[in-house]
Order: sequence, then C-alpha cells, then structure tokens
Amino acid sequence: MTQHWGLDVPNLLISVTGGAKNFNMKLRLKSIFRRGLVKVAQTTGAWIITGGSHTGVMKQVGEAVRDFSLSSSCKEGEVITIGVATWGTIHNREGLIHPMEGFPAQYLLDEEGQGNLTCLDNNHSHFILVDDGTHGQYGVEIPLRTKLEKFISEQTKERGGVAIKIPIVCVVLEGGPGTLHTIYNAITNGTPCVIVEGSGRVADVIAQVAALPVSEITISLIQQQLSIFFQEMFETFNENQIVEWTKKIQDIVRRRQLLTIFREGKDGQQDVDVAILQALLKGEAQGRGGRGREERPEHGRSGRMTASQSDVLAREQLHWATHAPDIQEAGQIPTSRSQDHVGHENWDHQLKLAVAWNRVDIARSEIFTDEWQWKPADLHPMMTAALISNKPDFVRLFLENGVQLTEFVTWDTLVCLYKNLEPSCLFHTKLQKVLTEEHERLTCGPDAPRLHMHHVAQVLRELLGDSTQLLYPRPRYSDRPRLSLPMPHIKLNVQGVSLRSLYKRSTDHATFTIDPVRDLLIWAIIQNRRELAGIIWAQSQDCTAAALACSKILKELSKEEEDTDSSEEMLALADEFEHRAIGVFTECYRKDEERAQKLLVRVSEAWGRTTCLQLALEAKDMKFVSHGGIQAFLTKVWWGQLCVDNGLWRIILCMLAFPLLFTGLISFREKRLQALCRPARVRAFFNAPVVIFHLNILSYFGFLCMFAYVLMVDFQPSPSWCEYFIYLWLFSLVCEETRQLFYDPDGCGLRKKASLYFSDFWNRLDIGAILFFIAGLTCRLIPATLYPGRIILSLDFIMFCLRLMHIFTISKTLGPKIIIVKRMMKDVFFFLFLLAVWVVSFGVAKQAILIHNESRVDWIFRGVVYHSYLTIFGQIPTYIDGVNFSMDQCSPNGTDPYKPKCPESDWTGKTPAFPEWLTVTLLCLYLLFANILLLNLLIAMFNYTFQEVQEHTDQIWKFQRHDLIEEYHGRPPAPPPLILLSHLQLLIKRIVLKIPAKRHKQLKNKLEKNEEMALLTWELCLKENYLQNQHFQHKQWLEQKIQGISDKVDTVVDLLDMDQVKRSGSMEQRLASLEEQVSQTSRALHWIVTTLKDSGFGSGPGMLTLGEYIWSLRSCLQ
Repeated sequence: MTQHWGLDVPNLLISVTGGAKNFNMKLRLKSIFRRGLVKVAQTTGAWIITGGSHTGVMKQVGEAVRDFSLSSSCKEGEVITIGVATWGTIHNREGLIHPMEGFPAQYLLDEEGQGNLTCLDNNHSHFILVDDGTHGQYGVEIPLRTKLEKFISEQTKERGGVAIKIPIVCVVLEGGPGTLHTIYNAITNGTPCVIVEGSGRVADVIAQVAALPVSEITISLIQQQLSIFFQEMFETFNENQIVEWTKKIQDIVRRRQLLTIFREGKDGQQDVDVAILQALLKGEAQGRGGRGREERPEHGRSGRMTASQSDVLAREQLHWATHAPDIQEAGQIPTSRSQDHVGHENWDHQLKLAVAWNRVDIARSEIFTDEWQWKPADLHPMMTAALISNKPDFVRLFLENGVQLTEFVTWDTLVCLYKNLEPSCLFHTKLQKVLTEEHERLTCGPDAPRLHMHHVAQVLRELLGDSTQLLYPRPRYSDRPRLSLPMPHIKLNVQGVSLRSLYKRSTDHATFTIDPVRDLLIWAIIQNRRELAGIIWAQSQDCTAAALACSKILKELSKEEEDTDSSEEMLALADEFEHRAIGVFTECYRKDEERAQKLLVRVSEAWGRTTCLQLALEAKDMKFVSHGGIQAFLTKVWWGQLCVDNGLWRIILCMLAFPLLFTGLISFREKRLQALCRPARVRAFFNAPVVIFHLNILSYFGFLCMFAYVLMVDFQPSPSWCEYFIYLWLFSLVCEETRQLFYDPDGCGLRKKASLYFSDFWNRLDIGAILFFIAGLTCRLIPATLYPGRIILSLDFIMFCLRLMHIFTISKTLGPKIIIVKRMMKDVFFFLFLLAVWVVSFGVAKQAILIHNESRVDWIFRGVVYHSYLTIFGQIPTYIDGVNFSMDQCSPNGTDPYKPKCPESDWTGKTPAFPEWLTVTLLCLYLLFANILLLNLLIAMFNYTFQEVQEHTDQIWKFQRHDLIEEYHGRPPAPPPLILLSHLQLLIKRIVLKIPAKRHKQLKNKLEKNEEMALLTWELCLKENYLQNQHFQHKQWLEQKIQGISDKVDTVVDLLDMDQVKRSGSMEQRLASLEEQVSQTSRALHWIVTTLKDSGFGSGPGMLTLGEYIWSLRSCLQ
C-alpha cells in the first residue's frame, strides 16, 4: 500500500463499522459525524478503513470525504479512505478488469440494477477487493480486514522525531449482530471504541447501558433495549441470542475504559474528532498502566452516567491503575518510585500521540492538567520533536509549561536539529556543499565529515556578511564536554539519532551555547518557518539585533532561492522582522533617546561582534535606517561635538577665519568646551565630520579648478608649479585611499577589507581615476607622447568631476535627485541595447545599398553607426534621396581619406543609380521606430523610474547618507594635500610605535558587562510593551472588524424592515382601493336592483326572485 499506491504511513488507523444497510440519522448528528471524522483524519494523517460499499455506514463515510474534497483547497491534502470489500458481492465488477491489465479502471455506479449485490462507493480513495471464488456471499473480507488492521497497528511510525506504534480506534454507527461481534473482538483485543449514540440499533443499545454497573446489565434490560431499538427485527431473536448478547455487552462494559460514548451536544462534547482522540488516549493509558485489570468494584453508583462521567470514571480508573501498588519482590525498587515510573510512562506516551497527531487542543485539555506535574526536562525530547516537525503550537505550549530554552539548547541539540533540516531547504544545500568542500580538501577517506556547528557558522557568515565574526568557532575536541541532560523515559529516534541518548548527560558538564534563543531563531529562520520564528523571537533578549539579523539572512536566501513563491515568502518575512525591529526601537527611543542610540552601536557578542546599525546596513533595511531616531543619531555624529543648530554659514565663516571660534559664534554640545581654552575648542571644531567634509569640498574644488587651468591654459612640455601642485594633491589622495584600504580596527583581515573596499562604486571610481591619471602622467612626461598624455588627462578630468555626485549625496536637496539619476542610468543602458538593434540594422542596409565595397574601416563605422545615430536627431544625409546628389562632396574610388566614397551612380557619374524610393522608405521606417517609438519608450521608462523612486527617495537618501557620514567620521581632519601630515602621524603610530587602530566609540561601542546587561534588560522590557501593544492593536482590529460587520448587518436589517414597511404600505393601499371598488360596485348593484324592482322584473312564474338574483350576482362579483 505504501509502495504500490505511494501512501504515507498513517499516524492513526480509524476502522469505521456499523450498519451495512442504509439507515436514517438526524441531520445535525450526521453533519457532526462527517465533519469530525474528516477533521481527525486530515489533522492527524490517519487512514480510514471501511467496508467500501455504497450503503450504510460506508456511504456516510464516503459522503463525508466527498464534502471535504469539494470544500477544501489542494494544500489540505487528500483524506485516505480505504474500502475492503468482497469481490463476489460487487455489482458491475467486470468494469474493474482493465483489458490491458492497467490502472486505473473505470467503474459505473448503478444502484438501480444491483439487486442482491452492492456497488462500490466512488468517494473512497483506494480499494482492496477480496476474492475467494464465491458469488454473492458477504463477510468474506472480514478476516483479511482484521489481519490488515492488526498488522498496521503493530507497525512503528516515525514522525517529527517521535517513534510510536500506529494506534487504532473503532468508530461504530448503528449496526446489527455482526457489529456487536466486531465491537466485542475490538474490546477484547484492547482496541478503543467510539459509539455514536443516536445512530440506531446496536450503537444505541450499548450507549444506554454503558454507564451502568455490570451487575445491573441483566437479560431483561437487554431484552427491553432490543425491543426499543430493533422493533420489527426483535421478533426474530430467540432466547439464546439474547443471552449471548447480554454476555457480550457485559464484557464490553466491563472494560469501559476502552469505551467512549459520543452524545450529540451533551456534556461539552461537540466534535467527533475530540471523542476519537480522547478514546485513544484513554485506551493507551489503560493499556500501558493497567492492562488486563478487572473493573474496580463500585459502591453507591446507580442510574445512568453521562459521557463526561464515564470519562471521569475512566480517568479515575487510569489514575488508580497508574498508581496502584504492584507486586513487589525482595530487593526491588520501592512502590512509590514504581508508581512514578508507570505514571510518567503513561503521560509521556499520551503526549507522544498528541504531538504525532498535531492536536494541541487535546494536549491542553487532556494531558497538561492538574493530575500530573510535568518537569521541564521531561518535555525536552518532545520539544525537539515539535521543532523538527514544525509544530509551533506545541512549542508555545511547552514554553508555557516551564521549558527554558537556556536549559534546552545545547551543542548536540543544535547538531541534531541541523541534521534534520528539510532536504528542500536552501540552507541544507549550502551546508552540504560546505561539507563536500571540506571532504575534498582534507581527503580523509570515503566517508563524508560529520556535521559540526562550525560548518553551520561558515554558511551563516556568507548570509550575515563579512562584518560579522563566526557565530560558532571551530571546537577543540579534546576540550569539548559531553551532554548531561536528564534522561526521559521515552524512546524517540530522529534519523538514527536517539533523542533519549541525546539528552543523557551527567551533572558535571554542560555544553550550553552563548545565546540559545539566537540559535533556535536562526534554525527556524533558515527554513522560513514564520510562526515558529515569531514564537522564538518573542523569547529573545537582544531582540533588535536578532530581528535585523533575521532580515539579513532571509534577504540573502531569497536571492538564491529558485522557487518564486518561497522567495516572496522570505522577503515578506524579512519585511516583517524589519518592522519588529522598528517597533522595538521606537519604544526604546520614546522612552530614552540616549539609551536607544547606545543600543544602536553596542557591540553584540551574540551576533558576531557587530552592531544593530551595521546589521541594518548589511541587510539594506532602509525603513529601519530612515527611522527618525537613527537619523537623529547620524546627524549627531555628523556634527561631532558641535551643536546641530549651528548654521552652515557659521561653519564656513569659521573655516575661513578660525579666530572667530573664540568669539562664541559656534556653540558646542558640551558646556565644558564653551569654557575651555582655545586649543580644545579648535580641536573639537576641526574634528567634526561636517567641518572635515566642507574643508575637503573646498580643497576638491580648488583641485578641479587648477586641473582645468593646467589642461586648457598651462600645459607646457615641462610641468609648471600648478601642475606640480596637482601631483601633490593626487599623491595625498592615493595615500588616503591606501589608508582606507588598510584601516582595519575590527581585525577583519586584508582580504575581507579589500573585498569591502572594492564593493563600493565610488571607491572603484577613485581607483580608476587614479590609474588613469598615472597613465596620463606617464605619457605626459615622455616628450614623444605629450599630446596623448594630455588627452588621457582630459578624460581623467571627467572622472574626477563625476566624483562630485558622491560628495553631494549628503545634501537633502541634491541627494535624492542624484539617486534618481543613478537609477535612470540603468534604464539608459537597457535602452541602448534596443536602440543599437535599429541603428545597426538601418546603418548596414543603408551602407550596402548606397556604397559599393567600402574598404576603409573608419568610414564604414561612420556610415553604419555614426550617421545612423545622428539621423535620430535630425541630421539626415543629403544624398540619401538623390536630390542633393553631388560628386564634389565624395570620392569616386574612396581614395580621399577626408571624403566618403560616392554612392552608386550611372555611367556618367552624375545621376544616382540606387533606388531612391527604397532608401527613403527605409529612412521613414527608421525614424518612425527609432525617433518616435524608442525615444518615447525611454521617456516612459524615465517617468516610471522617477515615480517609483520618488516614493522612496527619502528613505534611500537617508540610507545612503550613512556611508558618507561614516567616511568623514573616520577621515583625518586636514584636507588634501595637508592630509599628508596626518598620514605621516598615522605611519609613525602604526609602524614605529606599534599602536593598533581603534574604532571610534561613537559608531561601535563595546560596553561593560554590567552596563550591557542593564541595557538589554531595559530593551527586553520595552519589547514586552511592544508585543502587548501589537496584541492590543490586533484585538482592537478584530473588534473593529466585528463592529463593522455588525453595522453592516444592522444596515441590512434596516433595509429589510423598510422594504417590509413599503410592502405593507403598498398592500394597505391596494386593499383600500379594492374596498372602494367593492363599495362602488355594491352601490351600483343596489341601484340596478331598485330599478328592476320598480319595473316589475322577477315577478313572473319561473323567474328568479329578486333576492336570489342579488345573491347570485354578488357571488359572481366575489
């Protein structure tokens, strides 16, 4: 069945039995049964086994599956319903035999012509047909069905790390003697049974006596019940049959712990699925705790018991059976310990079933009760199983019941979780690639290396970026301790790894990680498990950094994910975590601006010694970076120790005349600088990034002006002093770029630092401009290549001018416009590809038609590309239409290097021979598509880009503003070429004095342990406020939605009332009009009668009297 049909092994087996003939059920009970049966099968992954025919209880099951299939989506999956039927009793069974011995077969459902046979139910998904050679004999399939159910129930299903034997339950509707025998055999074999009361016959008989003591179940009582529920069939029962029925029912009730009566709408029972799962839990508990026990004697219990009382009794019996003293032998363990062990086994096994079924509602109501106190360590294996099988509701339940992630997460737990990643997960593929590369590098043999957490750290570093360090360093195996978790009394297996052995450890060693919540959060995020990640993030302490790191990981994974739907889900989840980071930071910023800004630049040991701000920049979380609090912090960094409210004109004035600093024109944030001596104020002023930036701008403009002057006015064979100044300025620029390349306060390494440096476009532009300048200078110093050197330097001047775009990104006015221009440049490149197709095609065709065998490459390029391109802007060739044809403007043989070759002409050389109509037509088509269509397309692309970027321009500008602020924050204060003095000072400190580089604390600050703990605790409290606000807003949104629906319902009711009033008013008007017409008719009749009477009408013999005539006339009118 699993191999041939491709079915998954079930988590539960539901055997439905009962009446084989059609019977009537209440509509409500029928609806409850169908809904509950399908729900339990769909949520637990169960198989439903029936008789397979289109009658009785089998038909009820088939219609339940049909209703589910019609109302459910494809994602909910198929309900496996297997019919086991007798081949000899099937009507139209010949249609099941395929002539080519293939599948599937076509079956025709024909109930009218079936006679004594029966049709298969077409709503079942699979069938097993039993053939023993007989025809028309029912019940042949029963032995095979019994063996099949027993075989399946003995198999072990491993799901989500939980290995359990497949439980079986029998559900009974209606039924006759055969059904009673089936129930008796099931109870005898320890199979729980659910009896649906109200379905009729045997089910109702058992339901009526199930709550009674066995001593009260007498032959007379059974005879009375049979007469009520069997009616006509009761007359066929003899005394021996009634006695046999009584004994079987007594034996069934005697093991009432395996019997569950479902009563519609009573005792809190609403769904059949809950009754089925409760019956299984009771049966499993009884089977493990007190199998084979006789019924406890009851005193003072009489009358009927409700289903809930029966459940309570079963629970009492379970509790009694669990804690009953076993027979002890000398030297055995004490009784209390034995009781605890048996009780733990019972409850643990029930929890295994609930997790396997993914029914957290059953776990809450039946398992996590006051009857058993769970130890957190006992829940650890089930916690691992819930995580692996992605059951967030159970993870939340375990956390509510005392599981501490700091005690749960260990190195081996993490290894186990990563070994059980879904094969379709992109992270799993990347992890396998790392293991394969290590295996090839070490060449340690045919076996692949074992997975360790440093392998995971390598993949995570690719996702988090080079700014972070390895989250899990390579361990030293000699120093690595083993796990020492308490051993639960449960056997679980996860891909060959025993969870029981996983949590076995001594109390001497513990291998807990730095941040367990972080580790579980990463594990959930890389698998794109939204709900699970949300639950774990709510437990995190460093929550802002965690949310930003999750956003970064998801965005990186989405770039490599091939499945479009998965990629979109990752991006949506990344956006959700970015909003969570914004929400928490907003709460912090409202509470305390200074502490919130300190939170931004705090070095997080848990996330690879990076900061929240750096994570946001790596993830390109523009919404987070554009937050008002972060922008205020960046502005604060930009102004250094100066007050933000200082006008820019004051800054420039003091830059040009620094003695004005001593007049109080510039205000400082710290009051001590206002009163300190002059050198401190000068140092604070010139160390401010805003001052450094404007000094560099003035220096750069001076460089460009002098460079332009040299190129246009003072470019001599031997360099002048202005040109030497340009060389000095450029040398200082080279030194500054070298400093930026080797400046590594975080110890990232030269390779990583070089990678980060060259990833910036403006750095690449600087390097290109410097190399171009060196090439031009080399040519310029050689007399023979003086002019080519000037050309190269002229082109290099363009590159230095383009550098101004980066400088002005700090401007709130020009910055967004520069961003729009950069985006439009991308559109231009795509447009040029389309334009090149038309330019080249038209140019080649024109050149081939007009010119014969042009051999000069430069003139071919002019004719094909250059002239065609200028034609778009209106410079149409004069000779293309033959009107302005002149031999003086061209070279007949193409020998004149300054003239194009003449077009095709006649033997006189004065009249063009090419088809003018064709060249003119080609020109018109070319201008139509290139000049009208493509240029308007380019304008439309620019317009779309402008509108798209304009909405987010402010966010993009605020995001890119950080790079410039950080650059000038770490830049030496002196502008080029005076910056060489600062470089000389740095060279002495690094090379001679061996003083390591240090990052300024204003952008990356490592706090003391106590201070960091206080800050994280403060953030944790505000995170709880954020979550409460979110919950309140969600609740308020639901209330508003309900209120909106209520208002709409009220509006509809009012409209209906108004319509009813209008209808009633219209009816009253019609009745009044009818009454008036009747009154007028009555008066007319009275006048007619009076007139006839006066004229003597009706007084003759044989004529109607006047009264009779009036009566008949009124009757006609009515």
